[in-house]
Amino acid sequence: MEQDGLLKLKELGGELNVMAIDLTHPELGGVKKYRTVADDEKRDERTKAAAELESSESRMMVITEYYKPNGPIQALFKAVDARYA
Repeated sequence: MEQDGLLKLKELGGELNVMAIDLTHPELGGVKKYRTVADDEKRDERTKAAAELESSESRMMVITEYYKPNGPIQALFKAVDARYA
């Protein structure tokens, strides 16, 4: 199987260990990854985190306009008591 490119093997301590499987190999076309409980827990955590993020983003934004007049226009802003930076 290693010569066919399906597996990558490594000998450790006299034993042959599978290090990787090529899931894109044509002979493994219909094989899907086995879903574990840990995978389901990770999916649930991601869903919960996304929901919390969405709910925290629903705050109102406050926009304050500032003007920076220069020259003779400053007198006009002071006369109408407008806020400027």
